Amino acid sequence: MKIAFAGSGGSGKTTLAKLVAEKYGIPYVREGVRSYMKENNISHLRGLSPEKAFEMQMWLFSKKVEIESKHDSFVTCRSYACHYAYALRWLGREELLQKKLQNYVVGNPYGQTQDDLYDIIFFCPWGAFEIEDDGVRSSLKMYQLEISYLITGILNCQDNVHRLLSVGVDERMEEIDRVIKGILLNGVSDE
Repeated sequence: MKIAFAGSGGSGKTTLAKLVAEKYGIPYVREGVRSYMKENNISHLRGLSPEKAFEMQMWLFSKKVEIESKHDSFVTCRSYACHYAYALRWLGREELLQKKLQNYVVGNPYGQTQDDLYDIIFFCPWGAFEIEDDGVRSSLKMYQLEISYLITGILNCQDNVHRLLSVGVDERMEEIDRVIKGILLNGVSDE
């Protein structure tokens, strides 16, 4: 199976993706932001210029396509919708960069949203956990709400999205297991 988690920073995506990968013996695909920051000696994302933010997003998109296309089955803690939401948020006021982003999305050989490459996308609602501003994730609740709404809008046209209703990690894992088992048994979730 190809499983993705979507949601704003601190919504539990990485924790759940790692647990699912371990439980089902599926390779875990990292999101890549921290690797990019380390390779480019960036300590805090909010200091990036729009051009550098665009460069980072393009690197993340291409790296994601490269890594995920190597696996028949995987779990990732960030869907393409997450990358698009962050790119829109950071580049939304830069007309030239927004056009470049649009050209990339539309011209990509994997399709416009690319989220149809996943068997299931688990959407993790924002605000379930307190988060620390670590240079990658902002602790500003309104920023996380904005990202969550952008992701929700991007995923709105996808049929393969399951919005997690539970909050705790154990309860979410039970919910995820029910959905995955439904897909494996029937080809569709049990909703």
